[in-house]
Amino acid sequence: MVQNVTLFAARSLACRFYKAAMHRDHWRLSLFVVVFLKALHLAAQPPLQVQWTSELPNVSTVLAAFIDQNNGLVEVAYSEDSGSACNNEEYWHRYDANGRLDFGFGSSWMGCIEAMGTSLDHFAVAASRQGFDVIYIVNASTLNNQYFISSMFGSITGPANSNYVAAHSILADGGDVYIGGVSSHCSTGWPVFKLGGGPEWPACVPAAPQSMEATADSILSIYFPAVHMIDKFSGTVGGTFNLFSGSTNHAGKTCMNGDTLYWVCSVDGSLRAGKYLLGYGNIWEQVLPFSQWPVELKYDEHGRLWTAAGNDLIWIDMGTGAFSSETIGEQINALDLHAGKMVIAGRMNTNLNFIFYGTIQP
Repeated sequence: MVQNVTLFAARSLACRFYKAAMHRDHWRLSLFVVVFLKALHLAAQPPLQVQWTSELPNVSTVLAAFIDQNNGLVEVAYSEDSGSACNNEEYWHRYDANGRLDFGFGSSWMGCIEAMGTSLDHFAVAASRQGFDVIYIVNASTLNNQYFISSMFGSITGPANSNYVAAHSILADGGDVYIGGVSSHCSTGWPVFKLGGGPEWPACVPAAPQSMEATADSILSIYFPAVHMIDKFSGTVGGTFNLFSGSTNHAGKTCMNGDTLYWVCSVDGSLRAGKYLLGYGNIWEQVLPFSQWPVELKYDEHGRLWTAAGNDLIWIDMGTGAFSSETIGEQINALDLHAGKMVIAGRMNTNLNFIFYGTIQP
C-alpha cells in the first residue's frame, strides 16, 4: 500500500486560495490554482492528474458530485442551508471544462432543487441517463408521501397511486430509470419502480434496495449481502444469492463490468471489497483497514476500482483486490468517474468544501 501523503499538504497555499475566493479576486484565484496544482504534483499521488480544483467557503455539505454523461461537465448538489438563497431547499452548481461556474447554460443549473415549489425538508441524489438530462430524486417529508424527480426542465412524479415514502437508490440504464425505495404498495415495504421507455412496473423485493445494477435482462436489487434478481422487462422477482457470508444490513456500493459484480461495504467496523462473477461465485474478497462507509464505487479503463471512506480515497486492482489509498481533506462526500475523468468532492474543514477534477492515469 502506498504511503498516505495528503493532497492538502500545501495547507498554506490552500488558505491563500480560500482568501482569494472570499474576495472574488479571479486573477489571484487562477494563479493560486496553478501554484496549488504544482505543489500537488510534487507529492506522492493517486494515478490521477488534477486539472482543476474549486474551494467554496461557507457553503453547505456536498451531497452528490457527478460528471454529466451527455457533455462531460461537472455538477455538484449541496444540502439545504437556511442562510443560503435557497432557504430550506437543496441547491447545485455546474462547472465548465475549466472549473468555472457555468452561469450561461441556464439559471436552473445555479439554483435550488425544489420539491414542487415547497420548502419541506428533503434531500437529493443524482444519476445520468445517456441521451437524457441528469435527473435528481427529491424526497419530500409529506406531499402525499411521494418523491419527485427533478430535472432541468421541471419536475415529474413516478407511477401514480403508489404511496411513496422515500427513495433509497437510483439506477440509470440507457433511457430507463429504476428507483428503489419505500412504499405501502408492497407488503414487504420495499419496491423497485421502472420509469422511462417501454412498460413501467413496480416490483416488490424482500429488503431495502441499497444499491442496484443492470445486466442484459435483469435488475439486481442489493441489500448487503443479498442480491435479488428482477426481470427487467416484466418486473418479476426471481432468484437470490449472497455476495459474502455474514449478517445483513451493511451499507455499501456496487458496480458492474459485463457479468462481473464488484462491491464494497462496511462490515463489523472495517471495509470489505469483493469481485463476484454472476453464475459462478466469489472471485476474491479483501478486508480494507478503513472503518467508515463507502461513498461510491466506480471502475476505470486501467483495471482499477475507485471508492472513498472517511477522508481516504481508495483504488483497488480489479484482478487481485490489492489496494492503495490517499488522504484528502477531512471528509470525502462524493465521487464519480466517466470517460477517463474523475471528480472528488467533500469537506476540507468546517467552513470550506473542495472539488477535485482530473484525468485518470495508467
